[in-house]
Amino acid sequence: MEEYPKEVSLKSGQNLTIRLLNEDDIETLVQFFQSLPEEDRMYLRSDVLKSENIVRRFGTLNYNKVYPVIALDQDRIVAIGSLWRAEFGWMRNLGELRVVVCREYQRKGF
Repeated sequence: MEEYPKEVSLKSGQNLTIRLLNEDDIETLVQFFQSLPEEDRMYLRSDVLKSENIVRRFGTLNYNKVYPVIALDQDRIVAIGSLWRAEFGWMRNLGELRVVVCREYQRKGF
C-alpha cells in the first residue's frame, strides 16, 4: 500500500493516477460503472445500474478480502482492478482478479 498513489504515463503521454479505492470514492465509482456501455456491463457479476450493488461490494472496504486499485484521470475513475481473496481454509491461497476499463482508455498502454 505504500506504493500508492503513483503516477503513470500512457503511450499517448497522458498521465493517470493509480491509487487504492477508499470509501470517499463510492459515488465516483457508481458513476464509472453506470457510464459503461451495456455490452461491457454484461460481463460483470452484478447489475451495476443499481448503485446498491456497487455499495454492497465496495462500500465497506476490507483490504484483506478485496484489494481495489483505481486509475484516475483528474477526479474521474477510468479503470478499476481488484483482487478478491478468500478468507478461510485452503482457499486463502486463491484469488480472483477483476479489471474494468472504460472504453476511451482501453488499448492505450503505458
